[in-house]
Amino acid sequence: MKTLKLFAVALVAMCLASCGGDSNSVTLKVVPQLGELGKYISLNDQEIVVTLSDETKDSTAVKTIASSLAFTVNKAFMTDESLGADFEVHVLDKNHNEIGKLPRFCVDVKSDFGKDYSYSLSAGPNRAQMKHSDKAEEWKDEDQEMWDKICSEGVYVVITPYSTGAKYLGQGILSNASVEDIDAVGDTDVVDF
Repeated sequence: MKTLKLFAVALVAMCLASCGGDSNSVTLKVVPQLGELGKYISLNDQEIVVTLSDETKDSTAVKTIASSLAFTVNKAFMTDESLGADFEVHVLDKNHNEIGKLPRFCVDVKSDFGKDYSYSLSAGPNRAQMKHSDKAEEWKDEDQEMWDKICSEGVYVVITPYSTGAKYLGQGILSNASVEDIDAVGDTDVVDF
């Protein structure tokens, strides 16, 4: 009986430590898997804190999941998709098994719709934001169960490019690139996912 009590106390302590002592936030270690996008950016944060909060928007109760992620654009680049710089977020347990997904991190990009590569990011520090809200009345039991699982079992967060079909082009080589210009340069500067 004493061993069972000790185990229960240890389990509660572990859950509290994983969620920062609060079931409305969790701290996760960042594992970047940027593929070729890593040629242009690097993630700065070693850990992120993700929160779940109750808010009111336009007189409606909502549940909001939020976080932010610091990154640096090492080499300015352009992309053909508005989501080309956003990040997908996979939550892993201590054994590196995926246990869930979180809303994507969104990146504000400059847009110039007169070009084939209409979206760009300048070199320097930047921050991606995660903020996703659902009406509280639409927050289902399985949503809460998934959040609770992420809080109790989540250890790592794998950050990957959101768009798997985006093409990237390093700026500075072709600032006003057209498809013909890009084809003339060759595949060394254009990255397909």
